[in-house]
Amino acid sequence: MNKQDPRVIKTLRQIDEAFLNSLKETSFEKITIEMICKKALINRSTFYKYYEDKYVLLSDFLDRTLSEFREYAKVDFVMATPYNIDGEIYQSIFRNLIQHVYSKKDTYLVLWHSNLNRNVWLEMTQIIQKRILETLNSTSVIKPENKIYLDLFATLFASNLMTELEWWLKNDSTITLDDLMRIMTRNMKHGIFKTFREYF
Repeated sequence: MNKQDPRVIKTLRQIDEAFLNSLKETSFEKITIEMICKKALINRSTFYKYYEDKYVLLSDFLDRTLSEFREYAKVDFVMATPYNIDGEIYQSIFRNLIQHVYSKKDTYLVLWHSNLNRNVWLEMTQIIQKRILETLNSTSVIKPENKIYLDLFATLFASNLMTELEWWLKNDSTITLDDLMRIMTRNMKHGIFKTFREYF
């Protein structure tokens, strides 16, 4: 199979879209190959040319989705201070990540809320957490006794970031990208308590 062949690319894209649309409508366990083929406008033999079964399709789809997310999960903004987080260098990193997540809104929301054998939201959180640890460990000297706090910071920050992104995707008709950027920046400047007390 030549994955560069436009016909192959088109067929694989049709299968992906059919699979995702099926997940929107029903649980993974109830999805059948016949259902995917019908939505993708292909026959069963075409499906089996690319995937052994729906479990292989799921694993491949998730691996590709997470690999793409990993490319955009730049976290250099954790090196900012409350005084320079407004700088364009840090804001552009925030913005690129947010725009990527928005471009995949339908995919992410479906995967986050489907009953799969993998927790996609948690895996994405762990990608960010690992990136934060790598970034901070590579650019600063941390005393051994303080390493335990670094892990807590990375865990809290990654969970906070993913929670904000998910909340925004569910409320993007009311909350703009600039609103989200402002919240994220304030959160880094002032902390969660001070940031949100002005709203209630």
